Amino acid sequence: MRRTQNEMKSIEEICAVLDKCKVCRLAINHNGYPYLVPMNFGYEREGGKIYLYFHGANAGTKKELIEKDGRVAFEMDVHEEARISPVACNSYMDYESVCGTGNAEIADDTQKRAYLEKIMRHYTDIPFEMLEKAIEKTMVIRVEVVTITGKFHRTGKGE
Repeated sequence: MRRTQNEMKSIEEICAVLDKCKVCRLAINHNGYPYLVPMNFGYEREGGKIYLYFHGANAGTKKELIEKDGRVAFEMDVHEEARISPVACNSYMDYESVCGTGNAEIADDTQKRAYLEKIMRHYTDIPFEMLEKAIEKTMVIRVEVVTITGKFHRTGKGE
C-alpha cells in the first residue's frame, strides 16, 4: 500500500469496517475475467481466520464458476462524505474500505443453516425463523479469507 498512513493496522479495525458494510462485491474467475457480483454477506472470526458467507440461488453462474475455480476476490466499503473543492484534484472522499482474496466453496446441506444464521445476524438481532423449503432452494457460499487489507481516509488523517 503506497499511503501506509491510510492503512488499517489491526484485524480489529478491519472487522469494524466489516460490521458497518451492508454489501460485499465478490469477484469470481470467469474465463480469465472477473465476474463481479454485489452480495449481502455475513462473516465470522474463527481461530485467527476470517470467513465470509454469501447466499444465492441454488443454480446459475455463481455456483458453476465457484465449482470450477474457488479463487475469489472481494471488496466492501463505507463512504462517509465527499469533500468537494472548486479545484477538482483537491476533492476527496472520506471512506473506509476492505479488500482481499479467498477460497470459496459451496456449503453442503449440513452447514447451510448455520451459515445463513451468520448472514442474518450481520443485519439484525431480531428473532427470525428459517423455513426448510427456503433453505433447500438456497446456495450458501463460504469464503476462507487468504489475504485482507483495510484502508481509510478521514478528514484530518491520512491526507
